[in-house]
Amino acid sequence: MKQLFKIYEQLFREIKHRHFSKVYSAYKKDIVKDTAAQVFMTLVATAVSAPLWLIPFVGWVLAPIAYTAVYTLLSKYFSDIRYRYYQAKERARSFYPVASERSAPTSLNERANMDITWKDSMAAGISGHPGGYYAYAHGQTSTQTYDAEVIVNPYSRGRSLGLGSLGFLFGGNLDSDLPFDNQNIDYLMLSSELPALDDKEFYEVDFLNSLTPQEQEYLSSLPESSSLFSHLSNYYEEYKYNTIGYLEHRIAKDTDGELNRIIPIMDSDGEPQYRFVDGNSPLYKESGLYRPVVVSEERYNELKEMGKTDIEINITARNEWAFWTEGITLYDLTPEENELYAAKIPLSDIAFEYPINSIYVDVYRSNNLYLQNIEISNAFYTLDSGNIYFTRPIEDILCEQSPEFMELHSNRRYYSKIFYKFKVNVALILAIFLSTFLEIF
Repeated sequence: MKQLFKIYEQLFREIKHRHFSKVYSAYKKDIVKDTAAQVFMTLVATAVSAPLWLIPFVGWVLAPIAYTAVYTLLSKYFSDIRYRYYQAKERARSFYPVASERSAPTSLNERANMDITWKDSMAAGISGHPGGYYAYAHGQTSTQTYDAEVIVNPYSRGRSLGLGSLGFLFGGNLDSDLPFDNQNIDYLMLSSELPALDDKEFYEVDFLNSLTPQEQEYLSSLPESSSLFSHLSNYYEEYKYNTIGYLEHRIAKDTDGELNRIIPIMDSDGEPQYRFVDGNSPLYKESGLYRPVVVSEERYNELKEMGKTDIEINITARNEWAFWTEGITLYDLTPEENELYAAKIPLSDIAFEYPINSIYVDVYRSNNLYLQNIEISNAFYTLDSGNIYFTRPIEDILCEQSPEFMELHSNRRYYSKIFYKFKVNVALILAIFLSTFLEIF
């Protein structure tokens, strides 16, 4: 394990130094010009403000104001020149389809709240860049371009302990600048679409155990009013709009399925990026998303103790026969679906390959829990095309499973409100046992 850590650390530092060299080579082209501009602005601002110091009583107030105003105006002037220069270069390299309206790209998301302020600024670098790292994703239909920020490494307290960008003073060779923190990255946090399912009306997704024991220990020392507390207490919530899974759903919805997949690419400079594409093309292999992660038996047991192997999706659903009800409609089936099934619960518009461990139903009467944990046998449902399909009407299944529900259902017209809460337990991580592995090979 120590040898593996050394390999990871060496790889990290090699990539870091390579990026430093590339950034420096990009900036050194304009370093003389930028230095000259800074010297010019400083001299002009000093020349304007210096005489004001001689004015009795008010000179000490007017001089700093004049210096700041002149320096700010000149900074704005040079910034506008630089902006227009790079804008002209970008336009020269931009190409649009004939039918395109040449509008600005549609941004599908923003960075997470805690990462949006500093982003990749100098302040973030000096502090060790504890915020998340993102990759750029882009794609284009016949009429519109789209871009997005994809999370590749979440917030890490371990990165805030180094000297950050001060290492640039030493050619990026300080061991403490932007340190390798040996963080075990949560694959599902970066890729899963499930946390965003919580935004749908009548859906709730329970990701309570998204922190490691070390993070939970640190979290317990923070006041609940701390912004860091609210951030660390739910990583999944913080990054749910930046995962690959969410963005594939979002781009498919916004383009009516014309783009529905994210693939990794390398640009001309060797920089990794993501691109939105048509996943139905035979050019691309089947996606590895929307299904559980398979790990060793030992690792599975560790994750199970931490509560990370499965989640619960709660769906509020209507009782169509009650006088008053709320939730999703279970019987909204297409004619083709109606020939095979009696009811359904939609989970995904693209795919949903996570195994279902169990389904339990709670029945509410007048907003109060009336019947709890009525189990629905897997003989009554199947998972297909992102939906849970039921072979019989829900009321028939519940009447068969619970005499109390049968009595309630018989007298439903006398109650003001009846609705269901489905508790769907889904496996996120599976174990491959050594015996099974040996049988395969």
